[in-house]
Amino acid sequence: MKRDLVCIVCPKGCRLTLEYEGNNLLSVGGATCPKGKEYATSEISDPRRNFAGSVTIRGGRFRTCSVKSSHSIPLDKLIRLGELSHGITIDAPVNVGDTVASGLLDGEVDLIATRKVPRV
Repeated sequence: MKRDLVCIVCPKGCRLTLEYEGNNLLSVGGATCPKGKEYATSEISDPRRNFAGSVTIRGGRFRTCSVKSSHSIPLDKLIRLGELSHGITIDAPVNVGDTVASGLLDGEVDLIATRKVPRV
């Protein structure tokens, strides 16, 4: 099979052309650095993304706090993590880097605060 995609590893944004069978990458065209081939391999065999979302804050200056996943997760689990994050409410104060939820997705991932929310 063939597939075109844009590499997201670095700012160059190389346009890649992949040939593959199942999860086996046969060739990569368009990559200007080794990272492009690594990205293409992972996109075919195990696509992952970092999650960015928000949780609800109780007693804070803001009603929500932005969060990110502690690490990249399988692409097919992003929607579920978003659903889980919408059901989370925490108390202020919150500092950047605080773990606001842990052990989500069967213990696989934590949510980390990316915004400071002082108590009112």
